[in-house]
Amino acid sequence: MFGNLVEVVVYARDMQKMVQFYRDTLGLEVTYPKKEDYSKEHWVTFATGECVLSLHSGGEQNKLENEPVFTFATQDIQSAKKILEDAGLATSTVIEATPGTFVFHSWDPEQNHFSVKMIQN
Repeated sequence: MFGNLVEVVVYARDMQKMVQFYRDTLGLEVTYPKKEDYSKEHWVTFATGECVLSLHSGGEQNKLENEPVFTFATQDIQSAKKILEDAGLATSTVIEATPGTFVFHSWDPEQNHFSVKMIQN
């Protein structure tokens, strides 16, 4: 039911500084958007193989609210949600994050945050 790990989201307070670190220091390729000034961007992605590293703006120092989010792919988001709920895990409402991309959030038994994503073709 659950596929490969497809994305890790890291919340950033200073997007320009974070992009410079991952792009310039670690040498990761920016896949979206391709520009020089990232200070006003809310979403930046990097190629890291099969798993995408995404930076999301607005991060604060509160680890419980802004920890990295691991995202798993699924072909059937409602069935995936039911499996987790049947296992006793809390889940959020499924939202359409971008057109054709559906996501919900959950927490593992030690309260590590993860999400499940389905992309409709």
